[in-house]
Amino acid sequence: MTAQLTKEVRVRKVMGATVLDITVLFSKEFVRLVLTTFIIAVPIGYSYMNLWLQEFAYRINITMGSKAIQATLSNPVQSLKSE
Repeated sequence: MTAQLTKEVRVRKVMGATVLDITVLFSKEFVRLVLTTFIIAVPIGYSYMNLWLQEFAYRINITMGSKAIQATLSNPVQSLKSE
């Protein structure tokens, strides 16, 4: 299989393909697989995370985590100016 791929790359290079074209060609299937897995995993993970968080005495929404991240990434000078 490696020999076939090597030959294919050589033929494509001779025909004028760039390195980017060849990289996209070979990584397209992998990226498609990762995106499909991501689309399936995100809702399942979100559901399990909600179920897990409901078992705690002090519950928070998952969006609270994103608000905390947003606050830590914000510019502290802007928040101090307004106070």
